[in-house]
Amino acid sequence: MLGLVPLALAEPLAALPLAAQQRKALQEASARLQFDAPERPEAPKGKRIRLENVDVRWPGATEPTLHDLHLNIEPGMHVAIVGPSGSGKSTLFALLLGFLQPERGIVELPRATWCPQEPMLVSTTVRENLRMSGPHDDEQLRDALRKACLPEWADRLDTVIRPDQVSGGEAQRLALARALLHDADVVLLDEPTAHLDEPTARKLLEQLRQDRRTILHITHRPDEAARADLVLDLGTPAYR
Repeated sequence: MLGLVPLALAEPLAALPLAAQQRKALQEASARLQFDAPERPEAPKGKRIRLENVDVRWPGATEPTLHDLHLNIEPGMHVAIVGPSGSGKSTLFALLLGFLQPERGIVELPRATWCPQEPMLVSTTVRENLRMSGPHDDEQLRDALRKACLPEWADRLDTVIRPDQVSGGEAQRLALARALLHDADVVLLDEPTAHLDEPTARKLLEQLRQDRRTILHITHRPDEAARADLVLDLGTPAYR
């Protein structure tokens, strides 16, 4: 065995002198490649949301959907987003999630997670539906279900569900629990109480406040907007 080791090393070691001769040329080539590839600036990071003079336009649109948007949301605030259909509520969420880039303005965005109005569930166990957000342990899953006002589901992690057999309110709260499991500073909710009765809706929003993360939620319920720390009305002429 010891006699074969020098023979095995002979071939790779023989290439070292040639590699040393080519080192300078390779370094110069590498420098040219690095020079030709411009660095992409990192997106500003932070715990607050800051927008200044921001215009947002969908690809192909003749005019920006949101114009001259100013917004300063400190960590932990609860913001209600209101306005008629087409006023730019979904556009704002697309901007905050990074799906759309601003046409102009200054944008500072922390990490955000999103629960859409029509969530997607899979025909599998409650546990696996929640673990689409990451490899969380069972106690984390149960805690998220309780925060989403589904405490009775905390003992149903092994239950197989079918999306067509789950009510709209249950599906939305299950998707909300999944969103809350994400390690994000901001939770974006698209009408999270649309399928809920008023007492359950009120309790859900109170639970979300206890989570202490920044919450932005689209709503058409005046009572929900009245309880928010800030109401952003995108239907006003200021943003058109």
